[in-house]
Amino acid sequence: MALLITSALAVGFDYAGETLALRLQTAALDLTTTVPAVTGARVLLADSTHDLLQVLQTALNATPSLPGGTTFAVTLSPLTGLVTIACSGDTFKMVGLASSTIGAVLGWTSAASPAAASFTAQIQPRYLCLLASRESAGWSQKTPIAAAETAGGVSYGTRSGVVRWEDTLAFGFIPSDPAYVASLAVPNRRRNCPVAPRSSFSPTASSRSPPASSPPNSATSNT
Repeated sequence: MALLITSALAVGFDYAGETLALRLQTAALDLTTTVPAVTGARVLLADSTHDLLQVLQTALNATPSLPGGTTFAVTLSPLTGLVTIACSGDTFKMVGLASSTIGAVLGWTSAASPAAASFTAQIQPRYLCLLASRESAGWSQKTPIAAAETAGGVSYGTRSGVVRWEDTLAFGFIPSDPAYVASLAVPNRRRNCPVAPRSSFSPTASSRSPPASSPPNSATSNT
């Protein structure tokens, strides 16, 4: 039973931009795709100008001399977390994709060749933590109170008018090895976050949280 991605955390980074060699097999065309630089890029959890999946898709479809009727789609699977580049209207190959920055970020470790209608990355993207579950402990109200005791032993307190609501979220990581994920019969037996250091999850990280199931690692959310 494969795991289903229910939540994700994305870390922002700067992407310098680059050119990619693209071969359309049926049309027998060797083309060059220019991917623009992106400041504050993210994988998946961003708008169309900052999400590298959408940025790459837009760049491929804007490739000079791309024949009419040939289009590209770049997607991330909710089951494996792997990125796929698919071409409609022709077959293609990108021999240098794995050695490019964007290819490495999106999970390619080997060349996208020989020509085919689609290619799927070998590993999950960098800078993106994929979660198999999200469980909420429920919102609870917190109000700061200042207390003191007089010399005579009388205690008193003053309650602030500020109210804060807190919830504790428990996440289960999706393993980064696709073969291991596919072999799982019970979710969350092994957990791994395919993002560099844990310290990367700073207040600047983005999160998306669809519905949930079972726990392990937890974090506190304040609103």
